[in-house]
Amino acid sequence: MSTRQIEKSSSDSAEELENVDDFMSKTSSSIEATLGKFQETVA
Repeated sequence: MSTRQIEKSSSDSAEELENVDDFMSKTSSSIEATLGKFQETVA
């Protein structure tokens, strides 16, 4: 495996991690919003 391929694959996984991080934050904020609405409905 050449150095260039290793560099490419490590930058790819870094981008994937950022995407996962972004996805997780979007998901958690939408879960919080849903819980907030649910609590208002119950209250």
